[in-house]
Amino acid sequence: MENWINLPYLKPKQTGDGTYTIRTAFPPDNLVSLTAVADIGRCVSTLLATGAAAHPVVVVSDRRNMAQMTATLAAAAGKIITYEQVSAEQFEIENPGLGLMLAQMMAYMAEYGFCGDNTQTIGTEELGVGHLTSFERFVSAKDWSSFCQQ
Repeated sequence: MENWINLPYLKPKQTGDGTYTIRTAFPPDNLVSLTAVADIGRCVSTLLATGAAAHPVVVVSDRRNMAQMTATLAAAAGKIITYEQVSAEQFEIENPGLGLMLAQMMAYMAEYGFCGDNTQTIGTEELGVGHLTSFERFVSAKDWSSFCQQ
């Protein structure tokens, strides 16, 4: 979830009419697996304490699509923000040297999911770590006043 704070390519850009848009190569309706950094530590502690560390584990705090996340962020920032999927080529133009690689990663995740195909994993439910951070709770705990770029 901290990617929304730290990665420039996820920052909304002003469109010229006072609104903003987030543009990536990820399909707007595909679910994204989100993980708060604090939740990773909780899960690792549980893994070490239970001995389940011998199995692949997927730590997913929440799942939302880009349209849902954009709406949540827009409400928190107090701005009109929309989401737009762009081509890999356009994403490279907007993010030189990084956009094409990110677009390829997004295409892989859109096709196979965040864990790849047929990955045998243990979920957080089986670990018994309790409720993890929802995207809404993560967003509500942060200051988004400077989130949008001019």
